[in-house]
Amino acid sequence: MKKIILLLFTITILSCKTYHDDRNITENVFLYHLYTVENFVKIGYVDNSDCLFRSIEFLEKLTSIKCEHTEQYVSLYSPTNQNIKSWKKWYRKNKNKIYWDETDNKMKIK
Repeated sequence: MKKIILLLFTITILSCKTYHDDRNITENVFLYHLYTVENFVKIGYVDNSDCLFRSIEFLEKLTSIKCEHTEQYVSLYSPTNQNIKSWKKWYRKNKNKIYWDETDNKMKIK
């Protein structure tokens, strides 16, 4: 009986740690991409435009909220404060539904 209780206790502890680690990964990844775009909106400049582009694509794909863009010869992203607010609102509402998929090595929604 003691072995069963010890086994159940160990499984519970390990599953809590996994959930906590998963939450940290998803939060860190989402906030990294959000802050990359937010810094561009505040400053109007970014060192690496590819990084900004990837962050916008990540946020659009995960949230289904499209970034503002301008049509010239090619479509150019022009993120706004409203985009930032929308992505933050989406995150507050859905942060418990997102998780890190180890097999695909990316964030997904339940």
